[in-house]
Amino acid sequence: MPAAPRSARRIVMLGVAALTVVSSLAVLPGAQAGSRGRAQAPIRPARAATPDLIRRAEATGDIGTVQAARYLLWAFTAPNRVPSDYRSSAPWDGTLPLLRLQRSAANLGRGAAARAVRAGVHRLTTLPCRGAAGPLPARRSTRHFYVEYAPASLRGISIGGYSGALETTWRTEVGAFGWAAPPRDPQLKVPGGRYLVRLENLGPQLYGYVTSTHKVGNNPHTAWNDRDAVASCMVLNQNFGPFPGTPKNAMRATVAHEFNHSLQFGYGALSGPTKVKASWVEGGATWMEDEVFDVSNDNYNYLWPDVRKPMPLFDPSFPYPYWVVFRAMTEPFGGSGRALGGQRVFRAFWEQLSRNASTNSVAFNRAFKTVGSSLASAYHDAGIALRFLIPCGGSTAEPYCLEEGAAYALAGSDNVDHGSVPAGTKSFKLANDFATQWIGLPSAPVSPYTVTVHVTAGVGRLRVSLACLSSGTLTVLAVGTATPTSDASLGSYDPVAQGCDEVTAVVSNVKMTSPSPVIKTGTSYQIGLS
Repeated sequence: MPAAPRSARRIVMLGVAALTVVSSLAVLPGAQAGSRGRAQAPIRPARAATPDLIRRAEATGDIGTVQAARYLLWAFTAPNRVPSDYRSSAPWDGTLPLLRLQRSAANLGRGAAARAVRAGVHRLTTLPCRGAAGPLPARRSTRHFYVEYAPASLRGISIGGYSGALETTWRTEVGAFGWAAPPRDPQLKVPGGRYLVRLENLGPQLYGYVTSTHKVGNNPHTAWNDRDAVASCMVLNQNFGPFPGTPKNAMRATVAHEFNHSLQFGYGALSGPTKVKASWVEGGATWMEDEVFDVSNDNYNYLWPDVRKPMPLFDPSFPYPYWVVFRAMTEPFGGSGRALGGQRVFRAFWEQLSRNASTNSVAFNRAFKTVGSSLASAYHDAGIALRFLIPCGGSTAEPYCLEEGAAYALAGSDNVDHGSVPAGTKSFKLANDFATQWIGLPSAPVSPYTVTVHVTAGVGRLRVSLACLSSGTLTVLAVGTATPTSDASLGSYDPVAQGCDEVTAVVSNVKMTSPSPVIKTGTSYQIGLS
């Protein structure tokens, strides 16, 4: 259920110094100061899209590897041929599924079925960019793009709408933000070396995709030798009418999202040795939608992420919802949609990958250091902000407010406590590698109590804060960090004196077991009240 709107917020951060900011403005979801979110909740899609159902069936052994590859190929080229058990109405982005399909097709064996799949994958990934997937009668050249399309097939959006969104995206991501432009494919016969985009009939579920076309090695638009940069082309749906939200907003969000994949390929990050995790690839591209087209809010259709899942291993079959965690982590560093805003963190992240200097969690930590923070700090602060969804607007302090916090709540958030400790001691378990739990504590005890967090098993590093919500006032108190060798403890906590309506212990496991963990590990701990 969507959280109730919150008004008259105040933040107090207690530590060496105290900061108090009082809010006197009532906040309305979708209309609060500082929020440009739409006021109407979107239609939330089904969780599992067709590629996810196919992948799960392969993982359980219901279908073989070759059959799974064939079905995934059909999902791109002939979706009605996919058996109904593996066909979903949920919309999806095709870039990562197509990349996985390319990689699996190369290892399917030598049988006739495997050869047929490989031939189909070759046609899908190579020929569209060379115009052999079917003639498209019209061309539109802009400053940076060369768009091929069929005028009679466009539905609801003109070619001017597509080309305008593409140019706005380039001006924002490359021009204003300073990301490296994608390298051109010397084998493509595109006038002026423009980036090739095709508008095709992709059916009612597939937004679009980017496919690699040629390994160029060094991207000339970076100041270093990438060694594994890849040129690409983009395919967009010619009809966004069936998708959630308005066709215009869905198209704009898709353009910003897919072009970010083009940049990722250009940095070499999707095909090189860094092996970046899906949470950063797709969660990051979904995060970029807000940076370019803030009012589109198509990514509201992908709320809410389970923050108890570790960041590098967050649901690789459905990583899109993680964008709002990235939003909460980066927004305090200059806001969104600004050259000197939070986008600097993600640009630094992809540059780390492009240089092959580090990967995943280590690269993200180094990226936060460029703005004077750390991955652990930004992640824990985001966990507090996501629990309460307090909108910013001149009277609520970062990092515990969100520009569109009330709109996120309206869209359907799951920001509720994951457990509670009404008295005594209770045990919990939390994944390592950046995962968060929200644990409710008593707000009206007989007397003040001491809170102790004790690690009972595992290697976790648990960062703990108490958040007290009192008549629109949020007080955040740092408890400390619990490890296998030391407890985090806070004595004489008096929620009655503070007038707390609710108290939540925000526990963030900021232990990095590996820059790129392959399996989820966990840490057991206890919260005790005395």
